[in-house]
Amino acid sequence: MPDDIIDDSLYGANKTRREASLNQEKIDFPYERSIYIKGILAILFSISIFGFMVGLYFLNIALKRSSESLRDHKTFPRKYKESSLKKVKFGRRMAFIALFIWIGGIVAFLTIYN
Repeated sequence: MPDDIIDDSLYGANKTRREASLNQEKIDFPYERSIYIKGILAILFSISIFGFMVGLYFLNIALKRSSESLRDHKTFPRKYKESSLKKVKFGRRMAFIALFIWIGGIVAFLTIYN
């Protein structure tokens, strides 16, 4: 009789929950695609004369979000996918290149018109 009272399904649920925590699936970074795209757009707009300020806006967003993502990765290194980390780092690299282009454009502008 006492064996009928025990519910075996609860034991199985706890076991699968433990297995799931041991085999945690890695997830993508939040805003990973946004960082990637905004890094590329920052370069394109930083090169153009008309989108100079838009390029600064995109590179600012890409740098802020990528620093948050990399800080999360430093805290929880096994939580995120490697491919997602590569996209975040690529977007960050593109944003830094756009920043150097933007600064170079300002220096060129000041040199030419002074």
